[in-house]
Order: sequence, then C-alpha cells, then structure tokens
Amino acid sequence: MQYIGLLPRIKNDFLKKESREFNLRKEALQKIIATDTCPDCNGKRLNETILSCKIKGMDIADCSALPVDELLEFINSLSSGPFDVIIKELQKKLAHLITIGLQYLTLDRTTNTLSGGESQRIKMVRHLGNSIEDLLYIFDEPSIGLHAKDLDNISKIIRKIKEKGNSVLIVEHDPDIIKIADHVIDVGPLSGVHGGEIIYEGTFEGLCASKGKTGEYFSQERRYKGNPLRSQTVISIKNADLFNLKNITVDIPMNVLTVVTGVAGSGKSTLIGKVLPLQLSEVKIINQSPIAGSQRSTLLTYLGISDRLRKLFASANHVSDRLFSTNSLGACPNCKGLGVEKIDLAFMDDIEQPCDVCHGTGFDPQVLKYQFLHKNIAEVMDLTVEEALSFLSNMILLRILNCLQILVSVT
Repeated sequence: MQYIGLLPRIKNDFLKKESREFNLRKEALQKIIATDTCPDCNGKRLNETILSCKIKGMDIADCSALPVDELLEFINSLSSGPFDVIIKELQKKLAHLITIGLQYLTLDRTTNTLSGGESQRIKMVRHLGNSIEDLLYIFDEPSIGLHAKDLDNISKIIRKIKEKGNSVLIVEHDPDIIKIADHVIDVGPLSGVHGGEIIYEGTFEGLCASKGKTGEYFSQERRYKGNPLRSQTVISIKNADLFNLKNITVDIPMNVLTVVTGVAGSGKSTLIGKVLPLQLSEVKIINQSPIAGSQRSTLLTYLGISDRLRKLFASANHVSDRLFSTNSLGACPNCKGLGVEKIDLAFMDDIEQPCDVCHGTGFDPQVLKYQFLHKNIAEVMDLTVEEALSFLSNMILLRILNCLQILVSVT
C-alpha cells in the first residue's frame, strides 16, 4: 500500500475549499494559510498556450478583467464576418448587464463575492435572452440592494420577460415595483400564525385604499425630518483605497443616525463593511449574511439565553442543567442530539429522517420527563417567540423577556 504523502494529504483534506475539514475549520485555517498570486499565470488561471491567443493584443483573461461597459466597447470595435453571430450574442448579453445596472462588474469576478441583489439580477439577464415562451418566472424581492435609479431598469427587464409571452410572479415590498403589476395580491394581516389570509386582490390604486397593513402604509403621507440632530464628534475614515474606492477620506458623525447611499456598485458596502472595521476595531457589522453556527445551534444559543432556560429546568427539578442540552448529558443516545438520522445511499445524496428514539427532539426521552410550568424542554423549544413570551411573562427573567420582546417588536 502506497502512502500519498503528508503534503498532498494536507492539501486534499484541509486546503481544498470543497473539503469537509476546510468548511469546519475555515476561520482557524485562515490564520495559518498564506495566499499569494500564482507566479506562472499572474492570477489569470489559464495556461501559457491559451494566454498566447490574442485579439488586438488582448488575451481572454485581459478581456474578462475589463468592466462590462469597457468590454462592450472592445467587442463593438471587432468585425469578423464568420463570427458575427457570436459577436452579436455577446453584445446583447453585455447590453442587458448594463441596462440592469451591473456595468461595473468584471466577468472574472467570482460568484461567491456577488451580493444577493447582484446574483439575482445576473439570473434575470440570463433568462432575458431565453427564447422559450409560456413559462412562469418567480422573482423574490428583485429590488433588494438596488438604488432607486436602478428600479426603473429592473421594471423594464421584467416587462420584457412578460411581453415575450411569459407569466411573471413577484414577491415584493417596494411600491415602485408593485406599481408595475397588472394584478396585486396582499397577504396578511400579520406574520406567523397571525398571517396566511388574503387581505386584498386587485390594482395598485385599490391596494392603497385597502384596510390591510400594506394599504395603510402606502396611503400615509410621506414626510422628512425637518430638524435632524447635530453631532459634535466624528469618526474619520482616512485614505480608503479598496476595490473601487479611490483613496477617499470621509467623516461620519457620532451619536446620530447616518445613511450612506449611492448607486449599486459605488463602494458603499466596501467603505462601511470592510474599510471602517479595519480602521476602527469597536464596530459591529449587522447584515443579511446567514448566522454562523453549528448543526445544533438554535435561536436560544445565538441570543445567549439558553443557559438561563436550562437553569430554570434544573432548579425546578433539582437536577444538573447539563441534562437540558443536546450537546451534553441530555443528548439522545441514538442520534447524538441531532434529532435526525442520516441514511447513506452510497452514490446518491444522503437522506435524513427524524430519529426513532427521540422523535426529532434531540433529547434523551428520559430528560423529557422533567417539566417546568407543565412543559418539558422540547415543548418549550418548540414554542414560537410570541408563545414563549406569554409562557414566561409571569417570571422575573429580564434577560430572556427582553430578548423575546425585541424579537416580537421587529417582526
């Protein structure tokens, strides 16, 4: 038996991005891994033979590194009879990207660096060139992350897809997108168990006059703050020079609400989300990225109130609080606290099914015999935030109640 060697083993198990170990230990590995540009291709990722093929002195990597609007200028300067079909298709696709407000992107941009709004708009461009008709297209909030200027372009794209003989269904909150609809359906009246009803069907004008929350909001008179707060101190971002930021310096006033705006791709997120935290350590970034956690993480563990709940059960039943954790003594012995069992189907994807022993709770059945206010730990975990707030309302549990109250207020 041949041993593959230490370095190949480390590369395959820890350094490949698709490996299990890399995904599990991503943050730890970043501290010991140094990444540099490949000296052979200078970061172009293509071999010497391919890079030797050029048009007007430009290889394919050079073209991919151009912003979309500059690449379109280059394509427009080409003339070749046998390849006119290819050139026209490139011109059409690139023109659609510019129409939808993505002219600043380069074609070599990796997809994992695109924002949610950018990804969705690229999908729209891909389907805009489709010749298939009589399809149902579903857009889930296409206005996310867009400047008001770009919404008109989005509307044009959606109309073109409809005019080709397709049906378009949009899930949306923005009135500028809702206005273009031929038919509006308002769902409510509230969220969760208080939703699930059709409040209104009809035109946008009728929606504004309807009695639901959406209609009430759209019919309100809009006002701006005429007397904003004045700040005495500022946070200075100096010489910001990252991605498309051009060595800029800006002062952000403290103790007031400040909005950074601008067209999509102008550098807002880079300035505030990347440069500011580098220059000022005491910054908390709250964005729409998924909450990082293990397979066992819950809302309670993320909010830091799971320990208090476990201690309530432990105190009420005079046992160890470790019994009320699926990561400790309370874990189901069969599924190890996961609540599911995986069935390995060899060459097909694994199938998950609820654990036969704990029935999906993740807790040892013996633990579920212990109760607090006539509910076991699994039943409490299964409560909605609103139900949990009512369940614990008579207890002096300020930390838990405050967290639950804030969650209710933002839904």
